[in-house]
Amino acid sequence: MLMKSKVVVTLFVLALVASGTFAQSLPAQAGPGGQAGADVDIPFQKFVLANGLTLLLHEDHQAPIVAVNLWYHVGSKNEKPG
Repeated sequence: MLMKSKVVVTLFVLALVASGTFAQSLPAQAGPGGQAGADVDIPFQKFVLANGLTLLLHEDHQAPIVAVNLWYHVGSKNEKPG
C-alpha cells in the first residue's frame, strides 16, 4: 500500500514540476462539413518506469490547469481468460 501511494505522489509531483499545464486538447466542435478534425495529432512523451508503470505526458500551455488520470488495466485474479 505504501509503495502504491509513493508512486501516485511521485507521478503527481512529476506532472506538476514537468509542466505548468497538463491537459489534453481536442477539437471542441465539428467544422462546416460536420466532421471534427479527422487528423488529430496530440504530441506526448512516454515513460515506462522500472516497475512497469507507463506514464504519458502531454503539455498544453494554452490553459492554466493540471489534470491527472490514473488508469488500471487489470482484472480480477480469479477471472478466467476470455
